[in-house]
Amino acid sequence: PLQLGDDAAPEQSSGQSVAALYDAAAAGYDEEYSESIASKVIGFDTLRGGLVGQARGRVLELAVGTGLNLPFYSAKTVESLDAIDISSGMLQIARRKSTSMRLPIRDRTRFAKGDVSYLPYEDDSFDTVVSTFSLCVFEDPRAVLSEASRVLKPGGTLLLLEHDDGPVGRAMSSTRGASPVASSCDYSQDVQQLVGSTAGLAIKSSRPRAGGFFREVAATCTAPAGPAGEGTRSGGGPRTSVALYR
Repeated sequence: PLQLGDDAAPEQSSGQSVAALYDAAAAGYDEEYSESIASKVIGFDTLRGGLVGQARGRVLELAVGTGLNLPFYSAKTVESLDAIDISSGMLQIARRKSTSMRLPIRDRTRFAKGDVSYLPYEDDSFDTVVSTFSLCVFEDPRAVLSEASRVLKPGGTLLLLEHDDGPVGRAMSSTRGASPVASSCDYSQDVQQLVGSTAGLAIKSSRPRAGGFFREVAATCTAPAGPAGEGTRSGGGPRTSVALYR
């Protein structure tokens, strides 16, 4: 896979603490959050596959983590995949998976280390932006959604599968101290409201998943990027510079 330089984007102080947390958790992350009995019962792979299978064209995945979504991207519909994360440890595992598992789009995938609040991509760059189970971790989810809107082409699609506000999510909030990773997640976010209030995004579909524990949202980018104002998204190009290397 192609790789964007590990020094591609400057991390903010809060981002550094999140990066350190996930660096420390990277080695055991899949075993705890993907291969556990609870994960199998909930059907995480089915949920991921159902969302990621909708991705088309040039795709950006936010907070790719250890690459749990990578096997579900279709070589028939995905032209290229850019995958960004703030954790070097998580990215290292994702890169290794992309190569060792001989994934269908491995030669069309490039990775970047960076803060998703400051995406290193031009306006109107992607047909699809994907995020799964990460919105709850972002310190400023509205800024991340605004950046997603900026880099989407008009008519492009934002695909989210996230922890959501509701009885199940509020009950799960009691587990936030169970591990450092769990402590970093806000299980009570109103995902539909966050997306619906982001300039340039119009919700196409919104549905509960896993008994209301998660919410799957698809939104369309409806406006061109440009000076902030009515009918436009925040524009101005990439927030950071990147270096591309193989």
